[in-house]
Amino acid sequence: MRDWGYKTAAECSEILTDGKLSIYEQWAFWAEHIEKVNSWPIDEDTLETLGAIIGEKDYFVYSSSADSFFERAGFDSRRVYTAAGSWEYYQCAKACSSSAVFPAVRAIQHILSNLRDYGVVTGDCLPKCSHCGGDCMPNVRLSDNFCHERYEQRLGSLISWLEGVAASKSRLVILELDTSFKTNRLATFPMESIAADLGGALLRFSTERYPWVPAVLNRAVALPKSSFQDLPELLADSRCSRGQALGSAAEKSLLQTAMARKSQRQERQMSVEPIHWRSCLEKRQ
Repeated sequence: MRDWGYKTAAECSEILTDGKLSIYEQWAFWAEHIEKVNSWPIDEDTLETLGAIIGEKDYFVYSSSADSFFERAGFDSRRVYTAAGSWEYYQCAKACSSSAVFPAVRAIQHILSNLRDYGVVTGDCLPKCSHCGGDCMPNVRLSDNFCHERYEQRLGSLISWLEGVAASKSRLVILELDTSFKTNRLATFPMESIAADLGGALLRFSTERYPWVPAVLNRAVALPKSSFQDLPELLADSRCSRGQALGSAAEKSLLQTAMARKSQRQERQMSVEPIHWRSCLEKRQ
């Protein structure tokens, strides 16, 4: 996609409205991207850290990603709402019907088998809408024609869960991972609104160079994404300082695993010889 001026996968979200690219070229990219997304390994460090934090607590996942990471990692799909849709489905590009959403596995395999060496789909292998016969696009929030119906039930479950939290006056903690200004509309703004309305604590682990939270939120903090792996240890230290014991045996086991992985990361870092600034400058001569 670099030949058309796209440098990252995130930038390629705009190819749907790029008049320079044909529908064949668009699907050539989408098919290869979907195949890569489905083959990405699960981030075990993040998964185990989440497990140590959640333990047996009540939870709900709000994801602005379309890669189905949480479902693939074993989270209860009934407790996962994906606001951006899913790469596992495609839909009618005109959204002729709210039910015009279809599984993408076979369609993607068919496209990949017909790709030319230079990355253009050949023949009549593009998916077509079975309702109107028109062109299709991934069932991901790429345009205003995004079909959201298959996610409505999970959104309703999330709203009911939040209403239950409010009614029971339970303590709410919002963990926001990998957020940036680019995810404001889908993730950052909704989480800030929930924290403000329900009085929850917001812990934002951001990819931004200078993480921040709005000053109007009384119980919010923004930290670098890299500090998320240390959260289980910080929580355990906080409990011990207040004279509180850890929860279930499962929570203790997950915390021990997270701590062990932290030790392994530290050992790897110590084994790498540090690079002095002088050597970097000398190499430029």
